[in-house]
Amino acid sequence: HEVHPAIIVNLARTLLGLDRLDSAVAWSRQLRVQAAREGVPELEQTALFFLVRAELARGQIPEAAANLAAFRALIPRLSRPHPDDVLQLEGMMAEGRGQRAEARRKYEEALKAGGYFEGRRGYGTRGLLALASGAALATGDAAQALVYARAADSLAMEDSLALTRSAYVGEARLLMAKALAARGDTAGARARLATAVPALGFGARDAR
Repeated sequence: HEVHPAIIVNLARTLLGLDRLDSAVAWSRQLRVQAAREGVPELEQTALFFLVRAELARGQIPEAAANLAAFRALIPRLSRPHPDDVLQLEGMMAEGRGQRAEARRKYEEALKAGGYFEGRRGYGTRGLLALASGAALATGDAAQALVYARAADSLAMEDSLALTRSAYVGEARLLMAKALAARGDTAGARARLATAVPALGFGARDAR
């Protein structure tokens, strides 16, 4: 039987975070079918957003590209388009194709389109900041990578539990460790890594 779309959205997002990609694809496809039948382009685009990410993570570039084309095609039907979402997906596509400089450019354009550099730094920006940090690292700019990673960490540290339970915190601190290591700050990198590991779910013992 069909499931309420709000439940599918949260489930698909969670499955993506857990790298359960086949299940994420299956539920995202169901969401797309339901949304298309109900005539809700916003939800259909959400499904396609998940599908692009999942297919890229599975290494299925042609499938991801087809879903991105469908994502773009829905833009004229949206009451409130989000250009930053398109740019983020384009950055992920470029990254999937090994185009590091292009990926970084797209991520930074997405941050700009979302108003990040004008002070609009909502909680949802944390994932995009992590992508931008990784892309900056990939292009040899450890200093900017550290700036983005610190910003992502600041947004993700919403409460005291986040330090040990938030994968967003773990990812941000792992990126900080990589950036510090690239700059030659081994001690700083180790300190950040020690806090990244518990947040990523491996436990304090594994932080060694």
